[in-house]
Amino acid sequence: MSTDKGNGNSEAMNEEIKVTDRRRVDEHGEERNPQAKETVETPKAEVNPSILEAQEKAQQAMKDEADQEAKHHEPNPFEMDFPTFIMSLATQAMIDLGEAKHPETDEATVNLPLAKQTIDILAILQDKTKGNLSSAEEGLLKNALYDLRMRFVTQSRQRR
Repeated sequence: MSTDKGNGNSEAMNEEIKVTDRRRVDEHGEERNPQAKETVETPKAEVNPSILEAQEKAQQAMKDEADQEAKHHEPNPFEMDFPTFIMSLATQAMIDLGEAKHPETDEATVNLPLAKQTIDILAILQDKTKGNLSSAEEGLLKNALYDLRMRFVTQSRQRR
């Protein structure tokens, strides 16, 4: 039997199919001889060549369309997804902790209340998205929160 996956191989479509009946009883409900196997031969399937050609053309058109779409799809550096959102918030918290320079002033300043607020937002996101994240997203959020919390504690102790 052919394993043709729709690739338009008309030779494979015209192979003879052999069916072996392995049921224990026959059509009258009587038990069959377990050693005797009844084999039914089926005639070759007739497939209209124009149907095969149309199928091949449709598959090629879909492949060409997908190739064209892939060529014209340029990645958007400003596209927002969950990991990018988490990293954006974590970066803002790092700036507020004085661990990174502010992009506009090019200075590292500490603003603990803003850092705490951003860390709390990340904690809320972790709580509200529990069970809905991929393992990579969950790990990113967990690690970002741990790192930011440790840095917050360090900054808080230094400010006393």
